[in-house]
Amino acid sequence: MLIPAKEWERDRAKYLGLLGLPATADTFIEQRLDTLRAGVAAVAEACAQGKIEIGDDGMLHLPAIAPLEQDDEPRRMRDLIYKTIGDVQFPDILLEVDGLPARQGLASRGDVDPVAR
Repeated sequence: MLIPAKEWERDRAKYLGLLGLPATADTFIEQRLDTLRAGVAAVAEACAQGKIEIGDDGMLHLPAIAPLEQDDEPRRMRDLIYKTIGDVQFPDILLEVDGLPARQGLASRGDVDPVAR
């Protein structure tokens, strides 16, 4: 739905402000061109450093991602949790935690302050 011409003339600045747009199209385009120039410069620099390549097809080609070092902490934590709680379904855990009284460390109701003990 288009804004009627009279309303647009009257409230143009308000609408542009709400959308975060400049008052003229030239300013808007120049902002986009600045972003485009920065992006092209970054691609050219990355290409010169050998971080990316532009193929014969005109597409950007990135090198393969190197794997991160193995961190055994998540595996140990998972194994400890399974050892502690056993083979339990997540909804069952949620129901049990929800049923705990606030005095056991979780305030499931707003009438109890969990910090005050």
